[in-house]
Amino acid sequence: MSYLSLPLLSLALGFCSISTSSALSLHPTPLGRTSFLSKRSHTPIPSTTHKLCHNKPSTTSSSSLSMIFERMSESCISSLVTAQNESARLSQSTVGCEVMTLGIIDHPERARKTLKSYGITLRKARLTVETMFRTDEEEEKKGIFTMSPTLLNMNKKARDVELPFAPSLKRSLTQAGVIADSLGSPTVNSEHVLLALLGYDPTAGRVPDDIDKAVEERGYAKGALAVFLRMEGMDNAGFSSVEFCRRLVMDIKYPDSDNGGGGQELVTGREGGEMSTPTLAQVGVDLTEMARRMELDPVSGREEEVGAAVRTLVRRRKNNPCLMGEPGVGKTAIAEGIAQILAAPSMVERLDELFDRNDDGEFVKAKEVARIQELAKLCPNRLRNHRVVSLELANLVAGTKYRGEFEERLQSIVEEVTDEKAPPTILFIDEIHTLVGAGSAEGGIDAANMLKPALSRGKLQVIGATTISEYRKYIEKDAALERRLQPIMIKEPTIDQTVEILTTISERYGLYHGVTYTPESLVAAAKLSERYVTDRFLPDKAIDLLDEAGAAAHIKHSFSSTNFGETPVVTEEDVSAIISQWTNIPIGKLTSTESSTLLSLESSLASRVKGQDRAIKSIARAVRRARSGLRDSGRPVASFLFCGSTGVGKTWLAKTLAAQYYGSEKDMVRIDMSEYMEKHTASRLTGPPPGYVGYEEGGQLTEAVRRAPHSVVLLDEIEKAHRDVLNVLLQVMEDGILTDGKGRTVCFKNAILIMTSNVGSRKIMELVGQQRLNRAMSGGTRRKKKRRSEGFEEYVMGDDEVNGDGDLYVNGESGAHTTEEYAQLSSVVQEELQKEMKPELLNRIDEIIVFSPLENSNLRDISTAIVDASIDRALKERSITLTASDSLINAIVSDGGANVAEFGARPIRRAVQRLFEDAVSDAIVRGFLQEGDHATVDLGLTTGEAGLPTVVIMREKDGELLVVDVDDGSGGIGMSTSSRNADSAQPEILPDML
Repeated sequence: MSYLSLPLLSLALGFCSISTSSALSLHPTPLGRTSFLSKRSHTPIPSTTHKLCHNKPSTTSSSSLSMIFERMSESCISSLVTAQNESARLSQSTVGCEVMTLGIIDHPERARKTLKSYGITLRKARLTVETMFRTDEEEEKKGIFTMSPTLLNMNKKARDVELPFAPSLKRSLTQAGVIADSLGSPTVNSEHVLLALLGYDPTAGRVPDDIDKAVEERGYAKGALAVFLRMEGMDNAGFSSVEFCRRLVMDIKYPDSDNGGGGQELVTGREGGEMSTPTLAQVGVDLTEMARRMELDPVSGREEEVGAAVRTLVRRRKNNPCLMGEPGVGKTAIAEGIAQILAAPSMVERLDELFDRNDDGEFVKAKEVARIQELAKLCPNRLRNHRVVSLELANLVAGTKYRGEFEERLQSIVEEVTDEKAPPTILFIDEIHTLVGAGSAEGGIDAANMLKPALSRGKLQVIGATTISEYRKYIEKDAALERRLQPIMIKEPTIDQTVEILTTISERYGLYHGVTYTPESLVAAAKLSERYVTDRFLPDKAIDLLDEAGAAAHIKHSFSSTNFGETPVVTEEDVSAIISQWTNIPIGKLTSTESSTLLSLESSLASRVKGQDRAIKSIARAVRRARSGLRDSGRPVASFLFCGSTGVGKTWLAKTLAAQYYGSEKDMVRIDMSEYMEKHTASRLTGPPPGYVGYEEGGQLTEAVRRAPHSVVLLDEIEKAHRDVLNVLLQVMEDGILTDGKGRTVCFKNAILIMTSNVGSRKIMELVGQQRLNRAMSGGTRRKKKRRSEGFEEYVMGDDEVNGDGDLYVNGESGAHTTEEYAQLSSVVQEELQKEMKPELLNRIDEIIVFSPLENSNLRDISTAIVDASIDRALKERSITLTASDSLINAIVSDGGANVAEFGARPIRRAVQRLFEDAVSDAIVRGFLQEGDHATVDLGLTTGEAGLPTVVIMREKDGELLVVDVDDGSGGIGMSTSSRNADSAQPEILPDML
């Protein structure tokens, strides 16, 4: 008995009244893939509840249409599904007898021999039916418009559309049941339906003689006869439906005899396999049958692995290969390749049915034919006529509500497969480790233990597939199961093998998307996915990249108003664009905008970072080297160690690089190494090992980089971390990878690694002081010019400082050190670093950059930059436009730059808070400044009540002034003391630290 799809039955009973007393609810499901819901014994379909309105009641129960469907073989039901899909493709409103003929030819069962003797193939029949249903209007449209490959591909696909059966087809199906009874068959097969379509009379045992005569009189035929008569190469005068049916009946009754229908044909599992293995047909997928239909992608580049699996299948013992490999390396594809090898011999015998020939008699798809012929040579004689069925464990478990149902179903499959009458079957079980424990209940056994006896006796052959970790976790622990499997390691293919795989499957992906792939795009897909997608494996990630590039090209072409009708081409740039979207890494050819950004990177960084030109140039060179493709792709983009005293801009430069080139300061992974002062904190970077708290959360460093591989990684104040913590960084700087606590490899190859350190700060200050003293003595006497400005005094450089012997100004950059002076700084820092850090760590750093202490000449630029940032915040948050006067900037420089060489720019930031931000905040709180106002912030001409300086804010719309006293409680280290003690003498602001 077969298992009938309820939606298929509901379509067969279309235009009929269904009794309301029926408890059977018919829910439509797509017929592209028929779903066999349940056995008849589980969900009976009473024939009394379904009445055909247009047919006369039959005297026998077997002629009831509902019972006919219950008696149909699986191949016969598949022919109905094919007819459904063909009718939808041909835009028919019903499924008629002509289209049903296509389904029978596709699933002929015992009619194959007769059809072959008449030269009737599915290709010829499909062309004939398409011609029959093509209207004149469609012919006219065909002559005007050219169908694009995408539309043609969509037209060829079987759409999931439910169409009712035509009345004539219903009568033929009912008649097929009567014919099956007359021939003594308990099931209704495809050959019985074909006889009914040709008008075979079971009572007379032949086709009425007047049928052919009536066709001649009418001038046309109907149903299957119409298809046969109009078929290419068919001689109308020579074809007789009477003779055809006679030979077909003889082939049904005597399948091994020669009745003029051609030589004896070997009956394989394709015809009788589903009938003898009904449970397996319900839960499994026949990969060999899919290979015969050319529904599987061709497999290439895996000849060694496929050959090893085939050799294992031919072995006398332990002939169950278990494919082991990482996810995405192609384990399932190898099983499909085995199925294609087993299907190839039968396909070679049907080449004329499968492929067209040109006028010279050569096959149009010669490469595909040659591939099938080569596969047939790889099929051992012992495996001929075998089939590979993929066993879906989810289908196996589905619906087993009660205890024992799962075991019963699995035992039925084992009995069907091991039955000598059944076609030789090899089960393919993907994720075979799921068998361990599957279906087991309290006191029961699991699926793996149920399969062991059949595997040990050699009656059951299995191809398994699982990952290495799952194999070790589940199968290795079960020694009895492991002993019956032969593991075959499936390694990740190389770049060349991946390109070969992509070349093989690109044609099918191109037909699906309606595009064409260039050879360069295939190479780019393999190389770019290998380089930038590090958490997946080839060829899976390369195939996904190729697929998405084709989808993007198809969508772009669909909305394009130009080049309509042309086939879009997927190029290397298209593949690079997709990988850039995946990883946020700029890949591909440089655009003019990006080129200008790279060329002006120094100036854009220098606009925010003052006084550190050497560090800026080193950073810019590393970025350009990486973007041009000349860097070592096996290491990070660059590894820098920034050394210098506090406040000179080490961390600020890293933030600026992330903002200027990578897009945002958020594209920076910052780790404060002061949190890793203890030895055990090293696990926080990569994640705790299994069994510890926080194992599932991952490491702070590895998780951040895994989510943002294209970023700046800043390890701030690295000298504060424990020495053992720094050992983690060794493989990052050498190989660009780091393994986290879960065993995953995190890629640092697209990140810039920046470490900052204050090591040697005191020595740097001493050396810089000595260098400045030497420059001052060699450059002449420095004059101090003081200009009194309400509690502050400004230092104005004299001409001799500008035009001395040039040491203070190098290459037009104020405050820069000579090459000799910078070498002295580097030497001092190197000595201190060797005392604090291990040589193997220092040796892996690309460049150690010493940040020079800031000069007085840098103070005004730094002050202006900090004030501008505050002005931008006021405009963004409050819509208030502010302007700072030069006198206020000078006051900030004077107040915050007293000890700039020692404390850097941070005192200037505090001075901006006191003299600018506090005053503006007071004005906003008082309501003096509101949204939309424009104001100027200036230094007051008078002091406040306590003798402290004042800040004057002038509102432009009415010229009103607000005078704000400067608070003396917000000063900090490195600040000028002039504003804190009004009675004291004004201090001298030294131009340099002598």
